Amino acid sequence: MPDRLLTSAAAVLTASDPTPDHVLLGRFVADADDVAFELLVRRHSDLVWKVCRGILREDHHAAEDAFQATFLALARGSRSAGLTSGHDGTVGGWLFRVARHAALKARNRAAARPTYPLPGALPGRDSPPDESAAAGELAATVAEEVDRLAPRFRDPVLLCFYAGHTHSEAAARLGWPIGTVASRLARAKDRLRARLARRGVLFGVSASVILVPQSASAVHLGIVRACVRTATGRAVASEPVRLLTEGVLAAMTTAKLKWTAAFVALLIGVASAGTVWAVGGGSEPPTAAKAPDPPKTDTPPAAARAEPDKKPAGPVLQKVAGPLERALSQRNLAAVARAIQAYHLDHGYLPTDILGKNGKPLLSWRVAILPYMEQKALYRMFKLDEPWDSENNKKWASTLVKIYLAGVENRLDSDGYGLTYVKRFTGPNTLHIPGSQVDLRNIPDGRANTLLLAEVGDPVPWTKPTDPVVEPADPAKDPITLKTPPVWKGPYSNVVNVAFATGEAASLKTNLTAIDFIVPSLVLWNDGRVLPERGELIAAPSVEQDVADTTELMLAARKMADQLVKLCEEEAKLRAELARLRKAPADTATPLADHLIGIDAQIRDLRHQVRQLKEEVDKSKK
Repeated sequence: MPDRLLTSAAAVLTASDPTPDHVLLGRFVADADDVAFELLVRRHSDLVWKVCRGILREDHHAAEDAFQATFLALARGSRSAGLTSGHDGTVGGWLFRVARHAALKARNRAAARPTYPLPGALPGRDSPPDESAAAGELAATVAEEVDRLAPRFRDPVLLCFYAGHTHSEAAARLGWPIGTVASRLARAKDRLRARLARRGVLFGVSASVILVPQSASAVHLGIVRACVRTATGRAVASEPVRLLTEGVLAAMTTAKLKWTAAFVALLIGVASAGTVWAVGGGSEPPTAAKAPDPPKTDTPPAAARAEPDKKPAGPVLQKVAGPLERALSQRNLAAVARAIQAYHLDHGYLPTDILGKNGKPLLSWRVAILPYMEQKALYRMFKLDEPWDSENNKKWASTLVKIYLAGVENRLDSDGYGLTYVKRFTGPNTLHIPGSQVDLRNIPDGRANTLLLAEVGDPVPWTKPTDPVVEPADPAKDPITLKTPPVWKGPYSNVVNVAFATGEAASLKTNLTAIDFIVPSLVLWNDGRVLPERGELIAAPSVEQDVADTTELMLAARKMADQLVKLCEEEAKLRAELARLRKAPADTATPLADHLIGIDAQIRDLRHQVRQLKEEVDKSKK
C-alpha cells in the first residue's frame, strides 16, 4: 500500500485520538510525523473551513486557497509561534486567527481582479450575489470580534460555535468542567453582543453568519488530503496558496512581536495615553474611501484632545540612543517594512503616495499602508480625494500611530498634526521613483544592500506626502553621482535607524558620510558599487558600554517584574471583590494564567538564546 494511503488510513483510524493538539504538533515538528499532522488537519478542518467559507461565501476556490494556506502556515510557522507549549486551546485559536487573515487577504485579492462572467452562467444557488457578499462581510466582522476575546472566552466559542462541539466535548478538549465551559460561553456571548451592538450588528443575526450555506458547510475530503500533501511536502503549493501563506505568516510574526514591543515601549516610557499601537496585518487596497466605521483607536479627535498635547513644531535636540531606544526604533521600522511588503505582495509594486486626478500627491504612502497595519478603520476615515491638510483629513492626521514614532519627537506640531521621522528616500534610481511603480523583486544591487526606510531629517506630519529627495547631478551623463548627499541625520546623535528592502532593521553609524559613496549606495538601487561588510556599517556600542547598558536593563527588568506581581495581585483581589458584590462565582486564577502563558513564552525564547550563546562562547574558546 502506498505511503500516502497508509498515512490517511492511520489518521482516519485515530480520528478519536484524545492526544492533545500540542503533543501532536510536537511530534510533527520534532519527528516530521505526517500522521500526527493529518490528524490535526482533520481535527480542526471544520473550524478553519467555516471561517474561510463564511468570509468567502461567493468564492469557493478562494476559500479552498485560504484553507490550505492556513494549514501550510501551521506546518511552516508552528515552531516560531510557540504552539507546542502545552495549552491545548492555543493551536485552535492560532488557526482561527490565521484563517481569518488568509480569508480576508484572499477576498481582497479576488476583489482587485477583474471578473468576466461566462456566457450563460447561472447565479449561485445558495444566495444571490449581493446577499452573499453582505453575509461574508458580516462573517468577517463577527470573526474579528471573536478574535478580540480573551483566550478563556474565545476557545469555547471556537469549539462550540465554529467547530460544532457540544459543551461536554468542548470541556473534554479544554480540560475544564462542563459548568466552566457553559459560564464562559455565556460571558463570551455577552461581550460579543455588546461589541457588535456598538458596530450596529445584532448578535442574533450575526451569530447566524457563522453557519455557512448547508451545501458548503462541510469541507470536502479531497481538499483535506490535498492540504495535508502540500503541508507535509508531498506536493507543491499553488502560487495563490504560497502567496497567502507568506502573507499570513508575516502578519502573525508581527502580532507575536506586540507583547515584546509593548514591554520595550513601557520600559522607556514612550507609551502615552491617546496613541495607537498599530503593528498588525490586515489588507485592503487603497482605492476609494468607504463608509466610515469607528476607528479602533484610543486616540480621540483633535478637537477632543487637551491643549497641552500640542507642542511647537520643528526639529528636536538630538539625544543618545540607548539599547531600548534602538530596539524600539528597529521594531517599529521592521513593522512598517512588513506592512510595505504585504502591500507589495497584493499589488506587485511598492506603495506610492495617494494621488489626485491631476497626478498631484494628496496623502502620504504612510496612509496607504494603514490597512496592512491593523488600521483599516482609521484608513477609512480619510477622504482619499482630498489633500492631507483638508478639513476632514486634518482631524485624523492628529491621530498618533505608534510605529511611526521614534519616541523623542514632539507628538503634535503647533497645527495639531501627528509627527514622524519615518521616511523613504525618493528620486531617480531609488526604490521610490515618483510616478513609477517599483517592483521589489527587481533590485540590481540586491535588497540586502538597499534602504527601504530611515529615521532621518526633521519630523514631519505623518500624513503629508513629503520625503527626502535625492537627485543626480547630471541625469543624462552620470545618474549615480548625486547633486547633494542624502540627509543622514535623525533624532539620535549616535545612530541612524534604518530598514533594508529585505525587511531587516538596523542602527547604522552616523559617520558613514565620511566615505562619499556609502550612503548614496545604500539609497540608490542600481549604482553597482560594492559596500563594506554589514558589520562595518552597524553602530555597535563598546564592550564597556554594552556591559553598562545590560546592567541597567536588568535593573529595569527586575522593577518591571515586581510591578507585574503587584498588578496581578491587585487584579485578582478586584476580581474576587467584584464576584462577591455580584454574587457570582469567581475565576481569578485564569486571568493570571493568561499572563503567565505570555511570560512563559518569553522565558522559553530567552532560554533558547542563552543556550545558543553558550554554544557560541564555547566555540570561541576553542
